[in-house]
Amino acid sequence: MVEAVHQANELQKIHVILQTIRALGNEVEGKTVALWGLAFKPGTDDIREAPALQLAQHLIAKGARVRAYDPVAMPVSRQVLGYLGEAIVFCESAEGALGGADVLVVATEWDEFRRFDPTVLRQRVSAVVDARNVFDPQKMTDLGFQFYAVGRGSSLVRNGRSLKSSVAENSAPDARAWAPVGDGRYGIERPQP
Repeated sequence: MVEAVHQANELQKIHVILQTIRALGNEVEGKTVALWGLAFKPGTDDIREAPALQLAQHLIAKGARVRAYDPVAMPVSRQVLGYLGEAIVFCESAEGALGGADVLVVATEWDEFRRFDPTVLRQRVSAVVDARNVFDPQKMTDLGFQFYAVGRGSSLVRNGRSLKSSVAENSAPDARAWAPVGDGRYGIERPQP
């Protein structure tokens, strides 16, 4: 049972990565990703096993830049992810993380993110990958977002209707090309010098 839960969690992390790549038009290099939430869950600075860590590491390895924000976990995130250098910017606010972003990924369901006005958000980004069910899919599509609702039974909501998606559809990246990494402590692996 524990192994099944672990496998489901790992598959969910891969799914978020793949949906983010899809939201970027399958072209990651040179793109900027706003990443809201670095902690494993709201109310803590615990980043062990947080999906955001592997997401940031993978996107940066593929040539993207990440603008990250978390209301509580910024100090520990800077320590753990600081080795990524200029490819990751730790922002002082959720809105600040949106600067120049091609897509927003919501990786932790902080109340601050739930309260963020989607009409203001729409002025900053056109694509959102909601990995934590923070936003209402219908409202987001009504506002014109390209909206990926991870974990709601459908991955992409467009023009008010859900489109079932899989890794094979719409020339999505091959899941086999993504290999989970880990050091057992934070779920990431530092490159060897």
